[in-house]
Amino acid sequence: TTVRPTTPKLLFLGPDQFTSGLSEVLTLPDLNPSNCTAPVHPLQSYSGYVGTVTQQGTLLCGGVSDDTSLNTCYTLTSGAWTAWTNAMLSARQSAASFWIDGVWWVTGGFNDVTTNTGTPLATSEVYDQNTQLWSWGVNM
Repeated sequence: TTVRPTTPKLLFLGPDQFTSGLSEVLTLPDLNPSNCTAPVHPLQSYSGYVGTVTQQGTLLCGGVSDDTSLNTCYTLTSGAWTAWTNAMLSARQSAASFWIDGVWWVTGGFNDVTTNTGTPLATSEVYDQNTQLWSWGVNM
């Protein structure tokens, strides 16, 4: 009988506006710090993004940095954050995201951070990991 080591389940807590670009990786289910560390994100003040795991690596998109809404995406691959050439179609923060049939939907959120509430978005965008392209989804 061959005994194979089990891969630990991890929880990635991405950077925040108060962490100076630092992330944290915890083990599940005990939520103890893991021996895995993520590099410092290039945006020191970054929050309100959506995130997922793709074939290219961990992907963070949109959000806000220094009071500016973003459409930029960053991928964590091979130990480094890289700004992605395939930006979202619109700047948005505090959106919702989910996977359906191999595509990643990013819906709603806000596009303006100059006020306390921002401008609500009634649009959605779809990322296809096979083509690595964004397209408009349905309006809500």
